[in-house]
Order: sequence, then C-alpha cells, then structure tokens
Amino acid sequence: MKKANQCRSFLLAIMLLLGCATPISVSAATVTTFYAKNVNVHLGETITIPIMVKNNTGFVSASLYIEYDSSVLTLIGIKDKELIDGAMHTTNFVSPYILSWENDTRTSNYTVNGTLVELSFSVSTLADPGEYSVKISSPTHGVLNCNGDEVNCSFVNGIITAVAPDCDHDWSLWKKSSASRHKRSCDLCGKVEYDSHNFDDGEIIEEPSHVAEGMIEYICEDCGATKTTKIDAEGHEFGKWSKYDAVQHKRSCSCGEVEYEDHEWDDGVTVKVPTATESGEIRYTCTVCGETRSEILSPAPDDHEHAYKVSKVVEATCTAEGYTLYRCEGCGATKRENVEAATGHSYSDRVVAPTCQAGGYTEHVCTACGHTYKSNPTEKLAHNYVDGVCTYCKGSTGDSSSGVHSYDIGIDSSEVAFFDDGSSLFVIKYKNYGKEVLSSASLVIRKDSPDGTIVKEYSLNSLASNTIQEKRFTMQAISQRTVFYISVICESDENISNNYCCLVIEPSSSVNTCAYHVIYHAKKTDENTHIAFCNECGASFSDQHWHAANTGDLCVLCDSIDTPNPPIDPDSPVAGDINGDGAVNDADAELLMKYHAGWQVTLDTSRLDVNNDMRFNNKDVTRLLQYLAGWDVEIH
Repeated sequence: MKKANQCRSFLLAIMLLLGCATPISVSAATVTTFYAKNVNVHLGETITIPIMVKNNTGFVSASLYIEYDSSVLTLIGIKDKELIDGAMHTTNFVSPYILSWENDTRTSNYTVNGTLVELSFSVSTLADPGEYSVKISSPTHGVLNCNGDEVNCSFVNGIITAVAPDCDHDWSLWKKSSASRHKRSCDLCGKVEYDSHNFDDGEIIEEPSHVAEGMIEYICEDCGATKTTKIDAEGHEFGKWSKYDAVQHKRSCSCGEVEYEDHEWDDGVTVKVPTATESGEIRYTCTVCGETRSEILSPAPDDHEHAYKVSKVVEATCTAEGYTLYRCEGCGATKRENVEAATGHSYSDRVVAPTCQAGGYTEHVCTACGHTYKSNPTEKLAHNYVDGVCTYCKGSTGDSSSGVHSYDIGIDSSEVAFFDDGSSLFVIKYKNYGKEVLSSASLVIRKDSPDGTIVKEYSLNSLASNTIQEKRFTMQAISQRTVFYISVICESDENISNNYCCLVIEPSSSVNTCAYHVIYHAKKTDENTHIAFCNECGASFSDQHWHAANTGDLCVLCDSIDTPNPPIDPDSPVAGDINGDGAVNDADAELLMKYHAGWQVTLDTSRLDVNNDMRFNNKDVTRLLQYLAGWDVEIH
C-alpha cells in the first residue's frame, strides 16, 4: 500500500511540473461510502433500517454518528451483522447514537461491502405523516486504515417515510385543548385531531343592572369547555324632572337612583305692576321642571324713577345673541343692554379620503359648539384585487378559482371612547365579507410593536356571511403615545386573507387631529420602515414594517419590503412637482390623491409635505389643488 501511494504521489508531481492544466479528481470508486437505506412505515409501528458500506477502499476502525428526530423516532435495538470485527457500539440509545469498531492491532484492511448493522426504531403515533432523516456522519479521523491514515469517506443519509395507518378510528371524547380548540385521540392508533369549540347560544349567569355589568356563560357542546363574556350595564332610565325644593329639582330611575340639580330660572315676567298703594309681583319659571317662584315688588308711584340693577348676563353663542338683563327694583320693569350678535360657527375642516369601502367627504366641525356637517362627497374607489384579494381592504372576491375561498374575515371599524379617569373603551368590529359561515377566527391585540406583548386575545364566535360582530375591552389610563397592533385572523384555513390595523392613541391631541388614529394602510419608505396614515384625519407617523405569521416578508400595511422605488431627482427646484417632471400641473395633483387613497404609485416621499406643516395628509392635496386653481397660497 505504501508503494502504491508513493507511485501515485510521484506521478502527480510529474504532472504538476509539466504544467498540466487538466483537473485531477478522485473517482467515486475510490471513496468509501457509508449509507442508510430508505424505508416506509406506518405511524405507531416499528421499522428496521440497515446501515451499509459500499466502494470500500479498506479500513480497520470506524466511528459513525447516527442522528435522528427523537421526538418521532425511538431507537429500541441494534443488531451488528459482524461484517467486520471489533464492535464497541454504545449502549445509550439517544441521538446521536455512536457506532464504533476498533481493530488497532489488525495489519490488513477490511474491504468487504454490505450491511454493517441494523437499527430498529419505533415511530410515534403522535407524529405527523412525512419524511424523517437518519443522518450519518463521522468525526475527524473517525475512519482509519491499517496504516493509521484517515480514509476518504462519503455519507448518504436515509429517509424514513411515515404514513398514517389504515385505522377505523375509535375516538375518545373531546377534551379542552385551549381557549379556542378541543382535541380527541384514537384509542387504536393514537392519532390526535383538533377542532374549534362548538359553543351554545349562552346563558345569562349574572343579570346586568343599571350600574353593574352582567355575564353570559357559553358551554362547548362537544367538550364542555366554558367561556364568559360581559354584558354592558343597562344604564339608568330617568323620568322627568320635578320639583324637589325651592332650590333644586330631581328625577328618579326605576332602580331607585335619584339625581338632583339646581333650578334654571328664566328672565321672569311681571305679573302685577306695583302702584303707589299696592305691591307688585314678578314670577320666575324653571325652564327644566316648570317650578315657579315669585318676587314681591314694593309699592311705587307710577311716575317713579326706575332703579335698574343687573339681573342676568347671557353670553353670546354661535346661534344666539348675548346681552345684559337689567331689572327695576321698584316696579320690575326690564331692559336689555350690551347686546352682542351671535358669534357664528367657527369650523375646522377635516378631509376624509375615499377608500374602496366608502366614499370620501369633507367634515366641518365647529370648534366652539361641536356642530358638524359634511360637504364635497367623492365616490369610493374601486377594489384593487390581486389574486382575488383587495390590496387595500383585504376583502375577497369569493372566487375560489383564484385560490381565495368564499369566506373572508376582516376588520370593519375600530373605535375608542375615553372616560374621565383616563381609561378607555376599545370597540373592534369585524365582518365576514364572504359567502359562507366562518366558524373559527381570533382577535389579537399587541402593544408597542407588531411582535410586542399580547394585551388581549379573543376567540371569535361563528360569523354568518356579510354580518358584523364586535369585541369590547377596556384599557387603563394611557399617559403617552401608544400604538396597538390589531390582527383578526382566520384559524381554519391558511389561504384565507387576514386583516390588520393599528390604533395610535394620542392622549394630548389638538383640535385639528383625532384623539386616536386608525391605521389601515401605509407607504413604504425603506426596507425597514413605512409611513402610516390615519384613516380619519390623514395624520402620519413613521413605523416599522409589520410581518404577520403567514405573510412572510410581506408587510401587512404597506404590502412590501422590497427595495424602495428609485428616488426622483431630489434637486428639482420646482415646488409641488410630485412626479418630478419639472412642472406643476393636474398630473401632480392626481398622483398625490392616488397616493393618499392607497394606490401603489411611484413618487419621492420627500415631496409630500406640500403645505409645509410637517405632516403627510390630505391637507397637502387640498393645498396643491388650491394652488392649481389660482388661489393665493404657497406650496413647498
């Protein structure tokens, strides 16, 4: 053997000296190959897999590592086929299992081919059908020949293909597995299957009162698992106001609760004018409960001089004038002075962009009295379907030929109500947009980041086609800006599109912005972040991409983390040039409106702030349209 090695080395050296460029490779026949055969087995059965050697160039000692999935496969036995001597296999049947042959004193190599050992495995009944590898490897210097040299080896793994057994299942009773599912197992083959709870219509176990919430208990008709939901307090039903005493009136609820408030007196009417010999009378009436009170006027001659004093000061409102009411102490005569005209409404405008679910409009809200009205209605946008799913609203076409099923759950609306103690009530409404009953879904609310702490999680009830249900939950006082990431996810079929939105709570919001922002869509800025826009007021903020469990690398709000669109020349000096063509015209306004409506368009986000208010919203669209219409406004 040594002479053969010396000859081979000499020939190789001669070829190198001659400058031979032809690559030299060792043929497959010169590589000792250890391999495992592929076998098939039913779940729950036992299988034997041989470990073999072929193309054996010769060895005396070997250490082989056998790795396998111990959660599925259990090594229960080994049979050495005595192809070579010196077996010293470990008795610890764990992965990786070590096969070992030691023949240090042998002066010639074993060159036989065939089966070295047979390994017996039992296959778990709880495993999923599929392919499971039996991997073979060896450490450095793990296979040696009689000269003590390491043998050139290759290794081929084996595959155990486990299939479900042919079984007439004898199912156990359903048992609760989680809040949303139960499970049962076959007493014959051990197969386990899961299904969603089948809750009944529920029974009221605590009746709500006027001030306390009630409780409904639902029982799964299959496994007996229970869940409870709260019933909102009914609230008081007060009757009419009536006199309580000379100072206050009251009203009562059927539960016994009583409210008291002070009388609200009108300006009064002189029912008897005083004379020189008789007293007069002024009668005041409470504008709430109708109670009256009288004030006696002292006798006064007909030609007396009025002695006016301030009786009431009324502030002007948006719709009513203000004034100061004076009354004569002698005869009760009245006069009004310091009359101020009604102030009129002072409106703040909010532009709501159209979506594929609703048209747009401009809402005008009086900052003084809260009066509102809407104007400038616009048609809703067409859905933008990709593979049967709208990229804006996540709604489905119901076309099964496109891979989308005829049921699809999504968020319909999100609302927040704030209480005096700083706490808040969240109302999340979800809808089945499809044509079939959706039996299983879940609502998950995370805080601070898309993969942040789960603060609420609910199992959603069966939902009929084209119907809406809601979940309500309360949050403690929020003292700083907080983002909640809301997912409504269908659990029964991975092909059904999911729906996502963000709620951004701004505790110290200004008059012209929302107290909370509702985010359904965003615009990509780079591979890590996007700009999200409030669906109500158009306010914007930067946030990281949101990847859900079944969306892979696709952000659920901006539908992309691809390389950003090529930027338009940032050195263009033309203000309002959204499309970067060097001119400001209707094409720029159209591109900007499409952008804020959720269209996938190419533009430079550095140009979005047309009105220079440090926000990206529909006010920029309005400013650009005003500029194009000839208004005396500035654009940036």
